[in-house]
Amino acid sequence: MRKASFAIIIAFAFLVGLLLLMTQSIVVLQRVARVSEVSGTVSVIPKGEEDAHPLGERRLVQAGEQLSTGPVGECTLNWIDGTRIRMEPLSELTVQKCQVHRGAEESAFRLDIGKIWIRVLRVLSQQDKFLINTPTATAGVRGTMFAVAVAADGSTEISVYEGQVTVAGDSGEVKVAANETAQLRGSQAGPQVTPLSAQQQQSWQQQMQYLGPYLEITSPAAEAEFKFTGKTVIVEGRCERGANLTVNDQPVTQKPNGRFTVELAVPAYAKHFTVAAVATDRKGHTTTVRRHLVQLVHEELLAPVSPEPGTTE
Repeated sequence: MRKASFAIIIAFAFLVGLLLLMTQSIVVLQRVARVSEVSGTVSVIPKGEEDAHPLGERRLVQAGEQLSTGPVGECTLNWIDGTRIRMEPLSELTVQKCQVHRGAEESAFRLDIGKIWIRVLRVLSQQDKFLINTPTATAGVRGTMFAVAVAADGSTEISVYEGQVTVAGDSGEVKVAANETAQLRGSQAGPQVTPLSAQQQQSWQQQMQYLGPYLEITSPAAEAEFKFTGKTVIVEGRCERGANLTVNDQPVTQKPNGRFTVELAVPAYAKHFTVAAVATDRKGHTTTVRRHLVQLVHEELLAPVSPEPGTTE
C-alpha cells in the first residue's frame, strides 16, 4: 500500500514538473508601445481588423497593428526599454512582432513606405533580434541609432548615426557603420555604402529632440492656464526608466512605471511661469519638454489694500 502511494506521489510530482516546464516554454510576454508627440493625421489598423481608424486618444500599440501618417502626420512609438521609433509624414509601419520569450527579446517591423528614425538604447544579446523589414531590405541591429526610408518604387535608404547596422538584400549583405548610409534598389549589384551627406547630418541633428529619452508632461497641458495659488503648481508626466530627470533644475525620481509628480514654487502674482523638464539617458542624449503657463490671477488679490480707519500708511 505504501509503495503504491509513493508511486502515485512520484507520478504526480513528475506531471507537475512537466506542466511547469511546458508552461515556461510557451509563455510569451507581448510588449506594447506608448504613442507620443502626435501631430497631424495618424491612423491605426487594429489587430485582427482591416479598416483604419484615427488614432485619437488611443495611445497604446501592439504587435499585429499598422500605423500610417498623413501628409503632415507624425508620431513617436516608445517602449519600456528605451526603444523609440519616430514616424515621418506619409509613412506606413507595421509592428510585426514585439515580444520576450524565455529571456530573449524579438522585435520586427515592416516599413512599406515613408521614413522612420529608430533609437535602440540597450545593447542586444546574440539571442535578441531587432529587425526592420522593407520591400527590398532587412536591417538588423544590436543597439544603435539609425533611419530607414522607403521610396514609392520600394528602394530603401538606411543611414546610421550611432553604432552599426547589418543590411541584407537580394544581392547580399553589408555592414553600415556610424556616419554611413546604404542604398538598396531591388536586385541591383549590391548595396551602395557612402558617407552621410551634409544634408543627412543636418537631418539627424533636427531629429535628436525625438531620439533622446522618452519624456512627456501630462499636466499642465501645453499653453495651459492655471489657477492662482500664490505658492505652487503641480507638474505630472512620464519619463523613460533609468533616465536622469530634472524639472526646473530640481532632481526628480520616477516611479517604476515611469510616472512622476513634482511641486514647483511659483513667484507670488507671477503672470507667466515656465516649466522645463529635462531627461538624460546613459549615453548623454537629452530630451527637453517645456510648458509656458499663463496664470489666472484673481483681481481681488491684485487690488490695493485700503488702510484701516485711524491708521496711516
